[in-house]
Parts: sequence; C-alpha cells; structure tokens
Amino acid sequence: MRRTSSLQYERWRARIAVVSAVCDAVQISKWRIRTAKASESSALSECIDAAYSIYASRVIGLPAVSEGISNDIENHRVWVAVIDQDIVGGIILIPHDESLLLANIAVHPESSGLGLGRALTGHLATVISPSQLDTNLPPGT
Repeated sequence: MRRTSSLQYERWRARIAVVSAVCDAVQISKWRIRTAKASESSALSECIDAAYSIYASRVIGLPAVSEGISNDIENHRVWVAVIDQDIVGGIILIPHDESLLLANIAVHPESSGLGLGRALTGHLATVISPSQLDTNLPPGT
C-alpha cells in the first residue's frame, strides 16, 4: 500500500479548499430553503399571487390564495425558497386531524424552471415523515 506524503496531503487539502470556496461562491447565487419569518408575510403573499396570476383568468372562483399568510407563518409550518434575499417560492403545511395538509405550494413565475417546486416538496421529506402528509387526494390518485 502506498502512503501519501505530507506534501501531497497538503496539496490535496489546498485543492479541496479551492473547490469548497468555489462551491460556496456558487451557492450564494442559488436558492436556499428555510423557515419563513413573520416579517416576510407580504413578500410571500406577493410571490404566491404572482405564481397563481396565470390561472386567475382561467379558473372561475379562484380563492384568494395568499389570504392569511401572516397567520400561516405564525401558526403553521411554512418554508420559503430564497434567491439573493428575495422570496421566490413557498410551501405551507397545516395540521389536519393527525396529519399535515399541503395547503399551498408556489413558485414565482420569474423563477420557474429552476427546480424550486421539486426542491420545496423534496424539503418536506427532510422535515416530516410521509405518513404525516395529507394531500387530500382521493384514494388511487
């Protein structure tokens, strides 16, 4: 078995540090998902309204989809997707019986195609168990 010299090891550590710094720099311009803050209710409401605006003319009786966001953030489980301090998506879970109801998921149209919807739903897998989620879908759907 060949042993790595301390010089080779130091070179390897330096390369890892450079790669890590590059990855960190790239992450700054990408999105991240975190728990919503009470002060962000207006920004999240605007994001949700923008996301649903394309359906407003097509769906008769579309409810006020962003109504009660302040209450949701304060009393339920709400996460936001953020790019450079801007809220570009969100997901809301509300307790329902012994499970959690997926009440809303939205991505701002200007940020569509980045995989944010998939990331938001994927985030649920890290914070809840599948048995807790109630999508309110009929059986077999």
